[in-house]
Amino acid sequence: MQRYDRRGTIVLKLAKKVLPYFAVPLFMGALLFASYGVRPTILDFRFNPYAVASLISLVSNCALLVYMSRLKTKTAASYWFNIFLFTLTVWSFGESLQRLSLTREGALFWSTLASVGWVILPVSIFIFCLTYLRKDDWLKNSHLFYFLLVSTLGILYLNLSTDAFIPFTQSQLDIQSWGFNSGVEKYFPIFIVWFESLYLLSIVLMVQRYRSAKRATDKYQALYFSIALSIPFFVGSATDAILPIFNINFYPLAVTLTSVMALVFSYAIRRFGLLIYNPATVSGTILETMEEAVLVVNPSFSVEYANLRAHELLLLPGEELAGMSLERFFGTDFDHLKKGLLKPLTSQRFAYIERSLVLTQGGREVPVSISATRVTDERGEIEGYILVASDITKLEGSLISLNEKVHQIEEKNHLLADLSNQLQHEKEGVEHKVEDRTREVQEKQAQLLASINGLGMGFVMVDANFSIVLLNHAMEHLLKKLHHRPSKSLATLSHALGGVNLAQMVKDCMAPGPSQAMQEVLVDTTYLQIYPTPIVLADEVIGVVILVQDATESKALERAREEFFSIASHEMRTPLTAMNGYAALLQAVYGDKIKDPGFNKLTAGIVEGGTRLLRVVNDFLNMSRLEQGRLEFLHEPLDAVALLKDVVHEIKVLATKKKLKLIVHLPHHRLPKVEGDADRIREVLINLIGNAIKFTDGGSIIVSVEEEEKQLKISVHDTGKGIDPKNQSLLFRKFQQAGSSITARDASHGTGLGLYISRLMAEGMGGTLYLEESVKGEGSTFVFTLPIGR
Repeated sequence: MQRYDRRGTIVLKLAKKVLPYFAVPLFMGALLFASYGVRPTILDFRFNPYAVASLISLVSNCALLVYMSRLKTKTAASYWFNIFLFTLTVWSFGESLQRLSLTREGALFWSTLASVGWVILPVSIFIFCLTYLRKDDWLKNSHLFYFLLVSTLGILYLNLSTDAFIPFTQSQLDIQSWGFNSGVEKYFPIFIVWFESLYLLSIVLMVQRYRSAKRATDKYQALYFSIALSIPFFVGSATDAILPIFNINFYPLAVTLTSVMALVFSYAIRRFGLLIYNPATVSGTILETMEEAVLVVNPSFSVEYANLRAHELLLLPGEELAGMSLERFFGTDFDHLKKGLLKPLTSQRFAYIERSLVLTQGGREVPVSISATRVTDERGEIEGYILVASDITKLEGSLISLNEKVHQIEEKNHLLADLSNQLQHEKEGVEHKVEDRTREVQEKQAQLLASINGLGMGFVMVDANFSIVLLNHAMEHLLKKLHHRPSKSLATLSHALGGVNLAQMVKDCMAPGPSQAMQEVLVDTTYLQIYPTPIVLADEVIGVVILVQDATESKALERAREEFFSIASHEMRTPLTAMNGYAALLQAVYGDKIKDPGFNKLTAGIVEGGTRLLRVVNDFLNMSRLEQGRLEFLHEPLDAVALLKDVVHEIKVLATKKKLKLIVHLPHHRLPKVEGDADRIREVLINLIGNAIKFTDGGSIIVSVEEEEKQLKISVHDTGKGIDPKNQSLLFRKFQQAGSSITARDASHGTGLGLYISRLMAEGMGGTLYLEESVKGEGSTFVFTLPIGR
């Protein structure tokens, strides 16, 4: 940073001291050189409306040059930007007068002057970009420096003394609507390549700055600079360079567009400031804000610089303080200052004196503490010293007060010592309690861990960061059974459990809402059941417990039970059918011959019991087939209304026996056909309407049909007993009824399978079956839906 500051200072000195004195002679020399051999007719002008754009650019550039040179913030980049504005002003000045010239001599003169501006312009804008971006390695590169210097001077010389780039004689000028046009010569493309390369490199540097900038202000300023550079590069180059090379004449816009670029640059600098400062240029601003007095002195101990605080301390304005000797302010303490502070700086970077007396302009002595550091050049020789003085008047007054308070504190220390002893005893008591409590917690933790490891199912604890905290022994054994090693990675565990998305399961479980349902996974031949449960602390989910149970054996038992039911039901069906037939035959053949009244009652009981048992067997068989997916469903277009009417006609006799009204409500319009199995639909309807009749002692059963969201909705409403809310969840379970007792069979001797089988059939056809509403003592409404055919 220090090396950069020194070299940055050299650039500033060159821009600040040399160039302002060099600019005017350069400008005047260019005028004299360009005017060699021409007559006074160079001042003959006539109004040309095409020159207005150049004149506006000239006025704009002059105003920007004045405005930007008055900015308080002075950096290397700001000086080079002013140089760029100066060269642009020369260019616009020469081009505007070229447009207004009445004679060829004048047009040639002002064209030559304008060329001085546009030759130096790309170099000035390129160096502005380097200093703005603090390209230290570029600025220190001697090859780049000599290339820019030699190429610029060479092009200026060839441009002013030969016709290598633009015409140098009056006969080569042609007249256009916008005035005399200088045109281009055979080596002009070489100049354009040099010119455009510097411009393009500047654009690339600004685009890189835009991409790498972190702060929004840096990005915005780099974006403004990039866009501004692109305007003259793409459009101005075309009108003033590319088209003339191919002998295509078009109104030159380069100077106008470059002036627009200067406006955008100035706005970005004014709006965001030169955000990348050279520390050497902002050090003065920093020093002015310091609370301490800062004096910069030369090796002769004369003041070269003093900040605002130094002026206030010494009661002297800046113009009187500059050049004074340090001895004037320190008096008798000056020798002590040189020996104790400045002399040690010959061998060390920093020195400090705790107390010295400074003599102000009014003759008052002010106690100060002083720190100093030396300033060296590149060869290590001392160029001066920086002294930082802090007024310790208040500090010394505070010190006296502090000593008094120290005595008070010492007295209180005795009291604090006694209090400390008491606190120590209490601390020991608390430590014993903490140790006891810690042991209790450790014991409970050990008991809990033993309980978790004693579980017969896998236990996985996941924290809020989706990291596995604990795996119990059963889980590790299960992973080994699945040929996987225990792992604390959730992704690895998901892969071991057949690819189930444990991360999503944990995420869903931690989100507010209903509890997550169990998931069943088949891994090779192992059947797993996964139960996620959130860990809640003070209404906040801090983790998730995942229980994994090996259900392979229970599934095998369940499958064997289902197969047994299926086989037993199938085997019982044939003899039951035969028994019913034999009983009916006995009743038909011998009913009239045997006069014993008990005979007919006995045979009727056999038929009724056999029929009931056969219905139970059929229910078992249908349930087994549905659960195993072996019951096939037809999906054909059907007229559900016609099926409903047939079922109502068949079952109406049961309603009539109980003196119930069976009513069907149909819409006036024709209902569409549904897709389904006619026999299964009939079974579901018979079950729903039969249940409604069975559980209704008085009133009516209303069956209504309507079309709703691409489904046909069949509602069965009764005015029966209704279902208690606490028993409604039992409706669609196997072997259970929703009466007051879930174990008692009602007077109808039902099996509790009707609604369970009906729902499976409805879902098998792509529909649904559910309880829509039920009020105790008022009745219930069941809904059966079927998909409408395509």
